[in-house]
Amino acid sequence: MQSLLNHYRRSIALHLLLVIFGVYFLVAVLVTVVQLYKEYDNTKKEFYNEIQTLPATFGKGISDSVWTYNQELLQSILQGMYNLPILVGIKVQSLDDKMDFKIGAVFNEQNQVEYYDSKGQPTEQTLTGLGSNALFKHEFPISYQGPAFDQNIPLGTVTLYSNDQL
Repeated sequence: MQSLLNHYRRSIALHLLLVIFGVYFLVAVLVTVVQLYKEYDNTKKEFYNEIQTLPATFGKGISDSVWTYNQELLQSILQGMYNLPILVGIKVQSLDDKMDFKIGAVFNEQNQVEYYDSKGQPTEQTLTGLGSNALFKHEFPISYQGPAFDQNIPLGTVTLYSNDQL
């Protein structure tokens, strides 16, 4: 029995099988890793593109509500935006600071994450898990152009926050 086992250990067929299996395994792992990276990169690009389309969708309503100092309308629009699964926070900063509003997870002046409820009141941390504190943002200006104005009147900025967990 021992001599038969030694015979198989020294055989070319076994060595060839091990080499082929080893190369196949490495190729399979490499292809899987490349495919996962490409899929992640593609999803990330789609994610960023979707966030960048939000100003075109909600920008006019936000600028009208800031222009008319309609806090109820602004809060309603922001709550609707916040319900989108790609956003974890929204911050509106008006130039006169009268229409400032925060909802969800946002950065403060010291770049620390703060949490606000749907009414804009500070609250406890609601996001947990890997990537929940790794916020990234997309800013766009709020401006108003009415029929009596030749140019846009700047009103402030809106900052949309998302995170890597999504």
